[in-house]
Amino acid sequence: MEEVEQDERIEKEKCVGQLRNLMKGNDILKYVPNNEDYLLRFLYTTSFDVIEAFKLMIAHYEFMIECPDWFTKDGPLSKKYIIEKNVRILTPYKDRDGRQIYILKIGNLDPSKMELSDVISIDDCWVEFLADDLNFRQKGLCVIVDISNLTWKMYKWCTPHLIRTFLRKVNTWPIKEYRIHVVNTNFMANSLIKIIWPFVNEHLKRVIKFHFDDWESLHEYINPNELPPEYRGSALIDYKECYRNFFKKDDQIVNNFKTYRNVI
Repeated sequence: MEEVEQDERIEKEKCVGQLRNLMKGNDILKYVPNNEDYLLRFLYTTSFDVIEAFKLMIAHYEFMIECPDWFTKDGPLSKKYIIEKNVRILTPYKDRDGRQIYILKIGNLDPSKMELSDVISIDDCWVEFLADDLNFRQKGLCVIVDISNLTWKMYKWCTPHLIRTFLRKVNTWPIKEYRIHVVNTNFMANSLIKIIWPFVNEHLKRVIKFHFDDWESLHEYINPNELPPEYRGSALIDYKECYRNFFKKDDQIVNNFKTYRNVI
């Protein structure tokens, strides 16, 4: 067992070293921090394919430079007033493949009172909150997109430009895998899905499952014991405790953003 762990450690160090060397020759990445812990985020995402990790880093930082407003340097405390409206919540529960469950409550968003950049920054903060978690690095994230109570106001954020930009963000995040489950429905949601769907690439289309109100279908992917009652489960989510733990990491998240987003 010790020999296996040692071999894995040596292989990781080798990949990190190769990625560092590639970064030195890139006009953007040569200025990016190259500590092992940070580079492992990209290497885990690409299953330690160094060339693919290098390409992902380039795509990530090119996007950051082109769209700096989509990359916050603020921590979760600065968005406390939005977070506590339960627009996004990282639960302590996992899907059947061990991915932690992240719930997006689209109906709790109000584009007339919120800025899209603030909502995106909350996603950034939650991802940074999880970034050093080995399970997250190895397995990625299970996302439940709850479209209940969605209103016409969401059309404000569904322009072709904003859809493309958001999807570019999703595709260049160093996250191993997504499993996305769309639940609940209404006429407005179905209309918005038809607008967004043509912009979604084939890879993302394969990992998005539309369950709507079919809870048995959702339970095939997530045990009901890991879901709250609103999704016909039995798990209880202590939102206040989740947010308390989130806000405790505010300083660390801010420092990480200042370090890793030094190109903007």
